[in-house]
Amino acid sequence: MEIIGYSERGLLNSLFYEIMYSKNNLELFNEFLSLISFPYDSVYFNVNDAKILVEQSFSDFGDADSVVLLDNSQSKQCVFIEAKVKTSQRKTWSIEKEFETFIEGSNQGKVSSSNLFVQLYYKVRLIKALQNKTLFQKGVSFPECLLTKSKRVRKIGNNKVVLEARAHTPLTRYTFIPH
Repeated sequence: MEIIGYSERGLLNSLFYEIMYSKNNLELFNEFLSLISFPYDSVYFNVNDAKILVEQSFSDFGDADSVVLLDNSQSKQCVFIEAKVKTSQRKTWSIEKEFETFIEGSNQGKVSSSNLFVQLYYKVRLIKALQNKTLFQKGVSFPECLLTKSKRVRKIGNNKVVLEARAHTPLTRYTFIPH
């Protein structure tokens, strides 16, 4: 068997549909989630229900490959999933090298928005903004090395789809990489 594809989101979309239509979907979904490594926290999954948003836009905070809203042992949780595929342009890809590239770019004043750790940083800042209504309305200031089109202050905007996702994102507990 051979599968050829480029899109991380397509890969996740296929994976989630396969799990959803399986006879033992919650068991498979819990098993999938248990494979995820969460730094600085141990998370146990006993998911009763889930809503999965694939390729959800959060305006100036980027597009998440997936946002997973969980009812996990009667606790509401939100997990952002950023996936990466090794394209034909790269011979290898490693998370260690991606982090080194992020650190080097930060020190030199320019990082790529496609870097995994930049994308995770955007989501951390989004969650912090969502928790602080004043900050959310005013926008969030980003460091110079993360500026795109001279945009220092980022906002979520007025897009109805983005605001709907914000309304359904639980903020009671989250796991993130501190900055």
